[in-house]
Amino acid sequence: MYFGNNNWRSMRKVGFAGLVSVLAAVAVLFTGLLGVTPLAWASSNSLIAANVVVPGSCFISGANSINLGNPLAPDTNYAATVSFTVNDPGGNLPANILVAASGNWMSGATSIFYGNVLWSASSGGSETPLTTTLTNTLIPIAAPNAIVTTTSNDVYFGINVPAAQPVGLYTSNILFQNSCSPSNSVELTVPTTANIVGTCFISLSPTTVNFGSIVPGANVPTNVNVVVSDPGGNFAANVLVDGTNWVSGVNNFGVSNTLWDAANQVSVYAGTPLTNALVITSIIVTAPTLGTPTTSNSIYFGLGIPQGVVAGTYTQNIVIENSC
Repeated sequence: MYFGNNNWRSMRKVGFAGLVSVLAAVAVLFTGLLGVTPLAWASSNSLIAANVVVPGSCFISGANSINLGNPLAPDTNYAATVSFTVNDPGGNLPANILVAASGNWMSGATSIFYGNVLWSASSGGSETPLTTTLTNTLIPIAAPNAIVTTTSNDVYFGINVPAAQPVGLYTSNILFQNSCSPSNSVELTVPTTANIVGTCFISLSPTTVNFGSIVPGANVPTNVNVVVSDPGGNFAANVLVDGTNWVSGVNNFGVSNTLWDAANQVSVYAGTPLTNALVITSIIVTAPTLGTPTTSNSIYFGLGIPQGVVAGTYTQNIVIENSC
């Protein structure tokens, strides 16, 4: 009896567990037949519509400075050969380059008019003066795209330096912008310099001297005037002089028979003998200024003919230079 009771209890336990398993299997079969998914496996999907507008845009970038030239001389026109590259880094529209000056180029209180700076679409090409209003250059920049993300083109600049423009480092800004509308580019402001150095020029009047007819043993007083001018430089200059021997065919006589002097000797043959080597005369041509763009001074010449010189028409080259 005891042994049989224990078996009955064990069998009862097993029978209950088996019943639970059978019921669970029936539930799965029932839900499958009805097409019902158990709650633990339930799912659903939902879509959100999104949109964005990509506007037409152009941007602008470039180097952080422009040097119009170093050194630059006064009274000289420099063609538009200095290039500046304008970029569109990542826009999506084609555009033209707009350009302007922010004002005059200044060195202290001295200025160069902004219109003396010129722009061109090509190196040394047709030139247009800058204004203080943005001007459409019609120089195109192609639209960037996914493959070519940065596009660019060049603007060329030159400058006309006025006569007698004083020495100095002149500075201003050149402004750039793209023409696409609407434009997301800001104005590109590029500091720009022009370095004017000390320069002197020379002009002589007359360029020939005729001492006339002089017999041997006679002379022409040192009063034949040659005006030495500096037309448009900006520095004081010292006059230098030398010459050649007098020559007529196979005949000649010495260079030193020509005398020079800083003062008009009027009726006297007196002064410093000319030599074959350049000599500093201490005759000064003062620096031209914007108010007086041409300055000048004089050097005077005389000539004596030595005894026994063979008759003939003699010539000599007199070289006059200036040094600044």
